[in-house]
Amino acid sequence: MLFESIVICEYLEDAYHEPNIHPVNPLMRTAKASDLRKKLERFEAILSGEPYFAGAIFSMVDAATALVFRYFDILGDDIPHDFFNGLPRVTRWRQALGERPSVRDAAVADYAVRFRAHLKDHQALLAVS
Repeated sequence: MLFESIVICEYLEDAYHEPNIHPVNPLMRTAKASDLRKKLERFEAILSGEPYFAGAIFSMVDAATALVFRYFDILGDDIPHDFFNGLPRVTRWRQALGERPSVRDAAVADYAVRFRAHLKDHQALLAVS
């Protein structure tokens, strides 16, 4: 089972060491986490408070973002920062996407187990238990 672009990125990182896909310096990896927070803050400013990005209509932005939010749901406490603190609209959006049947049912029942195993097998940067 492939997990979106993660397998491709891991392959490229292993096969072609230059340029690195992941920052080598731990400080730089932390900066990338800060970049993610800034992106979520931009979403917070744009979101209307309706269930989806485009309001009441489910869009491609929702479909793509739902996958990222699923990763956060799976990893839970393993992620060192709470990216969603102080972002009530993003938090509601994340919840609405997670409750949508088409999003919820898009993954097999043991997706979380498979995803964690994939991260462990590929020695991902995330500390997974």
